[in-house]
Amino acid sequence: MINHLEKDMVSRKALYEALYEHFHDEDAPNNITEVRLGAVRNFVKNFPSVTPTQNWIPVSERYPKIEDEYKYFLVTDDKGKISIQEFLISLGAEPQPYFSGMVNVIAWQPLPQPYIAESEE
Repeated sequence: MINHLEKDMVSRKALYEALYEHFHDEDAPNNITEVRLGAVRNFVKNFPSVTPTQNWIPVSERYPKIEDEYKYFLVTDDKGKISIQEFLISLGAEPQPYFSGMVNVIAWQPLPQPYIAESEE
């Protein structure tokens, strides 16, 4: 069973501020305070970010692989519209990759994993 706190995410800024309050000592000499805070800064910057990253892949770089497990992808066009579209390869003398239902796709990314409810044990 996963502990609720293990899945809870905090920002690096909030962690740094909390540790700053804990380690900051106004009575300590400045050099000791700076060493402590420098160590806190280094400690915090090694934590993973909770800010979602955008993993857009430009179609000019590559298209999804046909072997990919999923055929549906999040795509964006040259006007900034975002949609979920199926990735296909046209049939013909020169097969061309394309996303169904949207023209001028400039980038794509895999869909996130499906939601899985936590069991209450």
